Amino acid sequence: MAPKQQWYGLHHNQVIRAAREAGDAILQHLASPESLGTHAKSDNSPVTKADLAADAIIREHLSQMGLVSDSNTEIPSPIPIMSEEMPLEEQQRIMKQGTYWCVDPLDGTKTAIAYADGKREETGFGVLIGLVKNGKPVFGVAHYPAQGPVVDGVPQGLTYFTNTETKKACVRVGPDEGRDEPIDAQARMYGPFAIAAGYRGASPQAIGGRTAENRPDVGGSRIIRAAEGKVDIGYMGNDGAVSFGFWDLAAPHAILRAAGGEMVTTPGVMADHAHPDAFKQSEPLRYDGTHFSQHPEAGEGKPYLPGCMAAHRDTLRSLGVPQMQAGRRKE
Repeated sequence: MAPKQQWYGLHHNQVIRAAREAGDAILQHLASPESLGTHAKSDNSPVTKADLAADAIIREHLSQMGLVSDSNTEIPSPIPIMSEEMPLEEQQRIMKQGTYWCVDPLDGTKTAIAYADGKREETGFGVLIGLVKNGKPVFGVAHYPAQGPVVDGVPQGLTYFTNTETKKACVRVGPDEGRDEPIDAQARMYGPFAIAAGYRGASPQAIGGRTAENRPDVGGSRIIRAAEGKVDIGYMGNDGAVSFGFWDLAAPHAILRAAGGEMVTTPGVMADHAHPDAFKQSEPLRYDGTHFSQHPEAGEGKPYLPGCMAAHRDTLRSLGVPQMQAGRRKE
């Protein structure tokens, strides 16, 4: 008997190719900063020709992927694509469907602009493509085109992804298939926790009654750093100003889940997190409208997420987060 086909019916290399082509287009545009055509969107965030070119490439690839469903899942065909660059009304409609592609064609546009202006150390921008099923991120690719080894002056790229064959989180250095390395989050149960707390606000000295130490030098995505085990906890938007959209988090969240971690909601601001019972109401972050927070600077209904944190599931369990069980979950 033939093995049952997985519901998403795709191979990770299909999506990696889309992300890499988008990343190559981004670097080409960044090589000519005078022609980036930077302008402000309705929420005052910048958008460039690099964003739009990457968006078009990703849309073309994803629209051609034939996804199938298993006997237990109703999957729309084709899978809807929710991109940061589409009109707000479309984002609102798609994010409520529960199953969709969640795309940020250029995450970190401000960083990319700085890179184009000659600050070559600013390599934290990337291409994020996540697949959400029933409100949960189940597959992701996070490609950083300006990272990785440099050959003849050209960066080869660094790609984190969910391996559709092994169901593990992996990293690929450069374009070569077959040289992928698995990554796993690390579980720290008792502290002191190494945390990446972001750019704003004071870092907590304690989390859930345990000591904490900020690691401001980890760089890049705090979610990916938690997936790699370089920090125990990666905080997102916990300073009272929510600033992360569905498209910022879905892909790295899926990679984190494959590495043994999870993202959960957090209460209030980081100053509230020292109490031993701080996370009793926390729950796994969802992308179907269950968790939604209005960004104070955005228009009505912008799909932004509340404050949350990324960590190994056992770490979260030790902090008293409900719904966390030891070991890995099965989809």
